[in-house]
Amino acid sequence: MPVVEFASFVASEALLANHDLLEGAVDDISKVDGFISAYAGLKVEDKKTAYLAVVWETYESHKTLMDSPEYPALIEKLKPALGGPLAMDHIPFNEDVTNALNAPVTQVITSKLKDGQAKDGLLDAGTFTKALNEAVGAHPPVAFGESKENPGTFIVLIGWDSVEAHVAARGQDPRFKEYAEKAAPLADATVVHVNFVKHR
Repeated sequence: MPVVEFASFVASEALLANHDLLEGAVDDISKVDGFISAYAGLKVEDKKTAYLAVVWETYESHKTLMDSPEYPALIEKLKPALGGPLAMDHIPFNEDVTNALNAPVTQVITSKLKDGQAKDGLLDAGTFTKALNEAVGAHPPVAFGESKENPGTFIVLIGWDSVEAHVAARGQDPRFKEYAEKAAPLADATVVHVNFVKHR
């Protein structure tokens, strides 16, 4: 299964004014062996936090780029888009992320295990995943994976027709609340929605 380079940062004023500001960097990345696709978007809730998702055939594909002499120049191309520090994780997702990222809105859940908690309970999410995949307005499959850089941090991607569709599904199916109550003692979770656009 491919690995997703998942990055977030506060968007610069220049990026907010011109969403094509990332094109130069993405164009360079797209020429690297192992590149599959790239998506970028803004967080719906604040319209200031940018997300970048680059799908690679393997982690080594991106690692080769990061270790190359061309990488500093690529980072320079990204800098005008950055309004703050960039946080990056590599996530080997359990499912194909294409539907989630191509959906009109992508729900991104970031869960960080609390001290002393094992991931087994968090990953025992079969009922919750089934509820999400069956929800009206969803774009299955649900994809989740653990950060390579930050063990104990999990990212879940769920595609939706709209934020409203997600809210409606959450209110209609008790399985959403049941899993939230089960997961709360195990991990601290944040939920955002991102309007991803495919760049390559």
